[in-house]
Amino acid sequence: MLKSIFDKIEQSYLIRQLPQATVFLNKRLQIIHASDSWAKEFGLDKTEIPGKSLPSLFEEVADDVKELVKDCLSGKKSITTIKRHIDSHENERWYQWQCKPWYDENENIIGTILQHDNITNRIKNELVLEKQKSLLEESSEMHQMGYWEYNALSSAMQWTSITLKIHEVGNGFKPTLDNFTDFYAEGHSKNTISMALYEAIEKFRPWNERLELITAKGRKRWVQSIGRPIVRNNEFIGLVGTIKDVTQEVENEKRSRQNEQLLKTMIDHLPINVYIKDKESRKILVNKAECDFLGVKDPEELLGKNDFDLYDTEAARADREEDLYVMKN
Repeated sequence: MLKSIFDKIEQSYLIRQLPQATVFLNKRLQIIHASDSWAKEFGLDKTEIPGKSLPSLFEEVADDVKELVKDCLSGKKSITTIKRHIDSHENERWYQWQCKPWYDENENIIGTILQHDNITNRIKNELVLEKQKSLLEESSEMHQMGYWEYNALSSAMQWTSITLKIHEVGNGFKPTLDNFTDFYAEGHSKNTISMALYEAIEKFRPWNERLELITAKGRKRWVQSIGRPIVRNNEFIGLVGTIKDVTQEVENEKRSRQNEQLLKTMIDHLPINVYIKDKESRKILVNKAECDFLGVKDPEELLGKNDFDLYDTEAARADREEDLYVMKN
């Protein structure tokens, strides 16, 4: 009899010292034992806890607790769930509850054991990450710029929807560091991105390159590929970057160069002197006739020079006054 009493006292004392927040409930959901850490976590008086009904202490999760305990009493070995709790100071907290059956010495279920882990910081961090991810997706859609990241610790790579769209792959595509360079055109583009990756990982160097990409559907595109390494304590831990479709921009630049070349060819073949000056009267374009007139073979000898560099002072001053008059009037 005395031994039984002492055993119960020792058992209760050991439970009180458990580092994890733990509470023992009978089948009526009354608290039989509770660790001091459990009482402290919820700001309860540990001397007043025994005999209290758990749902009465946590009204906002009463129904959930009843359902959880009911499943446990039915013989389910272990059940885990996450619940939100508002404390007496109106602070929001999140707990991961784990429920296990409580057996007597004859292996009969006499109640349940509930253990709690305060995961508030984890939940808040996850919410921040979700918010950042959502904002990143919105920014990606708005600017039509794809984002991507690589975690060297987990070897996981993630692409935003725009990145997937640029490569013309479906949402089920699994990007990896190995297939990252597969989409770039053979030759200069593939060699450049491969070397950029190597130097980012080994030498912690960022890159910013305009390269040709072949999509999963075989279409050619020009992209601006930007990436930078993530380094912590001088150790490489990942990569982040952006990719933007600049095909139209490249095509426009190509047409512009062609038009410039055509214009230059036409100007060079005009039988009269033709030149263009900037606001400081420096020549920025000359044709062949102007070169011949000034006795030079290469236009580079004239570009950037003004009339004071090419003519006597009086003639140069007169030309400059004419230039100013034209620009003003």
